[in-house]
Amino acid sequence: MTSADIVIITDYNLEYLRASARVIFHNVVNSASGRPNLTWEEFVQRDLKD
Repeated sequence: MTSADIVIITDYNLEYLRASARVIFHNVVNSASGRPNLTWEEFVQRDLKD
């Protein structure tokens, strides 16, 4: 496997993880009773603080 292959796989994985994170985020927000109106950016900022 060359380094170019690794970069392509990594980029693909990042896109996949980003899409998965958005799905998880929406599921969490929809089921959360506390703060249902968080934006994606607010969610990320809150997550980084923990």
